[in-house]
Amino acid sequence: MASTHARPHMLLADDQGQIYDDPDLLMLCRKGHEWTLPRPDELMPLPEESELFLLPGRRAVGLDPETGETIVDEEAWAVAAFVAPAHTLTGHPVYTTEEGAPTLPLFAYAAVGMIGDRFYVCAKKVDEDPRQIFTGIPQKKINKAAKDLMAKFPKNRFIGHVMQNCVLKYGCPAAKNLAIGRYEAPIPTSRVCNARCVGCISHKNEDSTICATPQDRLTFRPSADDILEMMRHHMANEEQPIFSFGQGCEGEPLTEAPLLLEVVKRFREEGGRGTINLNSNASMPDAVAQLAEAGLSSLRVSLNSARPDVYLRYYRPTNYEFADVRRSITEASSRGVFVSLNLLYFPGITDCEEEIEALVELINTCGVNFIQLRNLNIDPELYMDLMDGIAFGPSVGLGMTRAEALKSPKLYLQMVVIIVVTACCGIQQQIPSVLGGFGFGTAQVSTMMSFFTAVLAVGKILQGILYSKLGPARGGAIIIAVFGLSFVLLCFPGMAYPALVALAVGMGCVTTLMPIVTRFVFGAREYAAIWSILSTASSVGSLIATPLFGMAYDATGSYTPAMAVSAVALFVSLPILAMAFKKK
Repeated sequence: MASTHARPHMLLADDQGQIYDDPDLLMLCRKGHEWTLPRPDELMPLPEESELFLLPGRRAVGLDPETGETIVDEEAWAVAAFVAPAHTLTGHPVYTTEEGAPTLPLFAYAAVGMIGDRFYVCAKKVDEDPRQIFTGIPQKKINKAAKDLMAKFPKNRFIGHVMQNCVLKYGCPAAKNLAIGRYEAPIPTSRVCNARCVGCISHKNEDSTICATPQDRLTFRPSADDILEMMRHHMANEEQPIFSFGQGCEGEPLTEAPLLLEVVKRFREEGGRGTINLNSNASMPDAVAQLAEAGLSSLRVSLNSARPDVYLRYYRPTNYEFADVRRSITEASSRGVFVSLNLLYFPGITDCEEEIEALVELINTCGVNFIQLRNLNIDPELYMDLMDGIAFGPSVGLGMTRAEALKSPKLYLQMVVIIVVTACCGIQQQIPSVLGGFGFGTAQVSTMMSFFTAVLAVGKILQGILYSKLGPARGGAIIIAVFGLSFVLLCFPGMAYPALVALAVGMGCVTTLMPIVTRFVFGAREYAAIWSILSTASSVGSLIATPLFGMAYDATGSYTPAMAVSAVALFVSLPILAMAFKKK
C-alpha cells in the first residue's frame, strides 16, 4: 500500500555498514537521467524478503526541503534496496559516483528511504503469483527435499545438477519448487548462448567490468531420458505442472533445439500433461515453429525493449537480428502458443513514450498475450552509458491498477472521447445514402465505397506511422482533427472523394488510437483490465450511432445537420483528449 502522507527521509550508510536516516534531507529517486522526489503512489513499505545494500564508491544525495537544493553527503555512502520477487522498482537511488568506483554487481537497485521507523521503497507489486514465495517453508526442509530427490534418482545427472547447484548453491526459486514438488520445474539444457547480454547472470563477457556473475552456466548437455524422468516425477507431484526450458544458469535453450524438440515430442506422445514453457531470446523462428507444432504451450520472450537499437545495445546478438525475435513471436502466436514478454524494466527508459509506443506496436502486430515486468539487474549508470545517444522522452511511470484508474478523471475523459469517435463512426452505415443524396448513381456509389474500403486499410497504416513519429498525443489530435474535417467536407457534394479519404483515415481512431492512449495514460501494469472498462464506452457509442444518424435524417430530411454536429463533437473532443494526456 502506498504512503500518501509523509515523505521519506534519505538513507545513508557509514564505513562500518550501519544504515541510518538523515532527518533533514528527503529521499530522491532517479529515473533515467532525471532526479526527482518520488510520487506518493510510487512508494510502498519495503516488502518482506527484501535486502538493503551499501553502494561502494557512491555518495548519498538528498533534497533539502527548505531550500530545494540537492545535498551530497561526502561522509556517507548511498543505500539501495533489492526488492523481493513479484515487485518492480519504479526509481533508482540518487548518488554521486567517485572516481574509481567499482561497477555494481548484477542486482536491481531501488531507491529507499525511511518514514518514522519503517523503510519505504520506490516499487510496485506486479505479480500475485505465490510461486516464488517461500514464507513459512524452512530452508532446512527445502535442502532435505533436494537431497532426498538426488537419492531417489542417483544416476540422473540432470536432477543432480539442478538440486546440487540450483537449489543448494544458488537458491533458485524454480529449482526449490521442483525439490518440494510444486508449481514450475526448471529444465536447463544449454551451455552456450547466441547473445552477449551486458547483464548476463551466468557468464562474464571478456569486455565486462562487472566483478562477477551471480551463478555459473551449465557445463554439460543433459540427456533427453534424464529430463523426461524428472518431468514424470514432477507431474506425479503437481496437479498443474509447469516445465520451463531456459533458466538463469544456462545459455539460450534454442541453441539446443533438437534436444528440446525430442523432449517435447516424447513427453506429449506418452500422454504427458501440463504446461511446457520456453524462456528464450526467441532468436530462431523456425525452431520456435517446430516446438509449437510438437506441443509447446507457452513462449516467454526476454527483452529490454521493443526498439531494435535499444535491444541490440544490451543483448548484442550473434547471428540473429531483432526481426527474428518478432518473427518467432508471430510463429508461436499463430500456432496457438501463449506468448508473454519477460520485459526487463528500467525506470526512466522502459516507461518513456518512445518505448511504450514500440511495445504497443509489437503487441498488436506480432500477437503478445501477456507482459511480465521484471527488474533489469544492472548498474544504473552502466545501462545509461550503454544507451548514450538514443532518444528517450520523460518517464510516464509504471502504470495504474484497475482500482486506481477507476478513481482517475482521465478514465472518464477518455470514455467521453471514445463514445464520441465511436458514435461518429456510425456514419459508415449511412455513406451510401449520403452519396446517393449527392446524386451519384448506384454504380458510382459502389465504386466509391470500394475506394473508401481501400483507403480505410491504408489509413490504419498511416496512423501507425504518425503515432511513431509524433507520439499518441500529437498524432492522435491530428487524426481526430482529420476525422472532424471529413464531416465538414461531407456537407458539400463536390468534396465527396476528399471527404471519403479523410473519413477513412479518421475512422481507425477507435481500433488504433484509443488502445495506444490507454497504454500511454495508464501504463502497462493492468492495461487489459483498464481497456476492458474503456471498451464498454465503444459499445455505447456503437449502440447510439446508427439510430442517431437515422433520426437526424428523418427529422430534417438531410444528413447535413448530423454532419455538422459530428464535426463539432469531434473538435470538442480534442481538448478533452489533451486533458487525458495531461500529467498531474
